Amino acid sequence: MAISNAEALENLYKQRDQLLEQMRAGENTIVKITGAIEVLEQLIESEEPETESEPEVYNLGEESTEESTEE
Repeated sequence: MAISNAEALENLYKQRDQLLEQMRAGENTIVKITGAIEVLEQLIESEEPETESEPEVYNLGEESTEESTEE
């Protein structure tokens, strides 16, 4: 027995509503997971020791101080 067009339309409305609800729930889950990721990233960054390194000194434009021993 085939269903009427009206019944088919009603079924499609229900399916759409169910899918929209699932999508909203999924979006909420994504927001929560993203928040948890950000918190954990901040915790990990705060646990890393901050190292202060001395700046490197470059002798730009100066020639080598090695003397050649040409005779």
